[in-house]
Amino acid sequence: MRKIWTGLFLLVSLNSIGQSSFQSPLPTRQQLAWHEKEYYLFMHFGPNTFTSKEWGEGNESPELFNPSEMDTRQWCRIAKEAGAKGIIITAKHHDGFCLWPSKYSEHTVKESKWKKGDGDVLKELSKSCREFGLKFGVYIPHGTEIILITEQKNTMTIL
Repeated sequence: MRKIWTGLFLLVSLNSIGQSSFQSPLPTRQQLAWHEKEYYLFMHFGPNTFTSKEWGEGNESPELFNPSEMDTRQWCRIAKEAGAKGIIITAKHHDGFCLWPSKYSEHTVKESKWKKGDGDVLKELSKSCREFGLKFGVYIPHGTEIILITEQKNTMTIL
């Protein structure tokens, strides 16, 4: 019996010695960067903010959108104080309303009363995010236009 226990001990010992050079998988640079982001704020903002409905239907008048007291700097200050690393905003939800003045739609901030149609929520929020050292992102649901945002020039291109 003693020989069996000694043999098992040697077998386990030799097996662990062979595995001592084993290295656990390491995360990639991209995985580490994602992990460091920790958490973001994900925002929905649009006409249904002013209709008290959970879901917009796409037939709301753009004139309903009039955030006369909107302060993206306040949003970013609060996000930063809460420890968020960035903000992602729904730039165009399923109702089709665009938070930027798209030339490809008539359901945008351009047709609203807000800033006499010259407002651009994405531009203002992007600027505030830069000011507060936050990352800025947009979410556009499946089935709508794809937008390429170039932050360096603060321009948007519809693809």
